[in-house]
Amino acid sequence: MNNIALKFYVFTLGISLFSCVEKEKKCNYIKDYHPLVIKAEIAFEQKKYRKAYEFLDIAFSKCDPRNTVTYYEIDKMAKITAHLGLVEESLDMIIRQTTQGFTIDKYKNDTLFDKVFQSTKGIELIKEADLLHNEYLKGIDTSLVSKLIKMSACDQQYRKNRNYYDENQKQQNKLDSINELQLIEIFESYGFPGEHLKRYAYPDMIRIDAILLHTEDSIRENYFLPKLKEFVKSGKCDPRTYAVVYDQLLIYDGLPQKYGTYNKSDGSLTSSVPLDEVNKNRISIGLPSLKDKETIHRLKIVNYPDTYGRFFNKNN
Repeated sequence: MNNIALKFYVFTLGISLFSCVEKEKKCNYIKDYHPLVIKAEIAFEQKKYRKAYEFLDIAFSKCDPRNTVTYYEIDKMAKITAHLGLVEESLDMIIRQTTQGFTIDKYKNDTLFDKVFQSTKGIELIKEADLLHNEYLKGIDTSLVSKLIKMSACDQQYRKNRNYYDENQKQQNKLDSINELQLIEIFESYGFPGEHLKRYAYPDMIRIDAILLHTEDSIRENYFLPKLKEFVKSGKCDPRTYAVVYDQLLIYDGLPQKYGTYNKSDGSLTSSVPLDEVNKNRISIGLPSLKDKETIHRLKIVNYPDTYGRFFNKNN
């Protein structure tokens, strides 16, 4: 792949990812995508790379690849294909990652990708890393990022004060109301602000989930939850965001949570609800069953003892 071909490829990929014109495959991510990603995650952590590849290959053929927080399946596919010696497919995933704001340094510095970057196309990709990053930057609405950073700061303005009572709480409620209206405007004019905006904003923080958790009950129930459900179906939003916002509303109303996203310190659910029902609800929005979630958790403790594992012991 010469420079001209690579530049054309990167350009067209960038257009497909960030263009205002909707070109994504028509699929329901809840039914067509997330169940396969969960199966791939388990297979990957079990080091069954061919099986993981098959699951993700089907998912990516049905829906445009995305990164679900905690799974990061595009990154996972880059690793899987590197393990299997599928150099061109691995490079394609790396390019997708870089056009979403990740750098290729994490791949260049990982010996797993030595053969990938020693290939002719890999060498060319390293040379054109800046071009990839520029394609990512072109797709960023900087005014939107600035607004989201400001909204996130407002969300925590008085909450970070230990003496969050009385007058401070009233002031925070006013800010929450303003944030609520601005978030509705963003959802209607832009859609769901994705992870690529958070990467651009860093080290400033964009806290969409936190802002959603501080919306007024009736507006959340009648606007935000239905809107989030549509974003989940279209692949714009993680299922967990929807579930956490929904469960918190139920818990605050003294009702059992529906998706099992809030746990006690011992790992049990904060409210009593039949586990079969929780599992059915979780699967219905693209979350793993509690059993699959626990399987992934246990595998990661063993596979990443110095990172993931150091935050847990064998009994957590």
